Amino acid sequence: MPSQYKEEVVKYCNKCDKIKNESEFGKDKYKSDGLNPYCKECIKKRSAEQRKSNSEYHREYAEKYRNINREVLRKKSAERYKIDKEKYLSIGRESYYRNQKEIAKRRKIRRNSAEARNKEAERQKKWRNNNKELYQSYIKKWQQGHREKHNAHQKVHRAIVKGILVRNMKCENCGIRCKTEGHHEDYSKPLEVIWLCRKCHASKIETVEVTY
Repeated sequence: MPSQYKEEVVKYCNKCDKIKNESEFGKDKYKSDGLNPYCKECIKKRSAEQRKSNSEYHREYAEKYRNINREVLRKKSAERYKIDKEKYLSIGRESYYRNQKEIAKRRKIRRNSAEARNKEAERQKKWRNNNKELYQSYIKKWQQGHREKHNAHQKVHRAIVKGILVRNMKCENCGIRCKTEGHHEDYSKPLEVIWLCRKCHASKIETVEVTY
């Protein structure tokens, strides 16, 4: 090592062959000087190369690490956000506008997934149980405002119970097998229904109706 650097140089990087300040090296308790033999910049480059050459392994490792340390990472993220809120808001906005189409596509896929539908159904069920009186008032108000629809629904329900109508367990629109819902094209003919899955039924009407 050149003599002119001895007093001011703290560490020599074995990777890039450069003399750098102590702050540019990471900690390593197993080394005699307590510092990593490679500078942070070299380690960063090496890590990027490793992630690129073995992306699948590093993706799985990162996901596993996040799952194990989720609470710690959230706490650190919250602390960083409080310190520089405007910076992270700006980064979030830029990322959103740059990937807006892809984000919308992923959200649509998640909303249509069985997991998302089950989660939403559970949320609604929980809300109904915790707000029974309010929910009943909404039902009563809807029934009073849509008397013809409500009467048609009741007639279909009674016809199914008595065996006059048989529910088709296959959607007449998309062909999927499920517990179908009766859709009326004309409410003045209450027993003339089309059996549809919930998704197809929702696309036929503007508001979600009471199921039979």
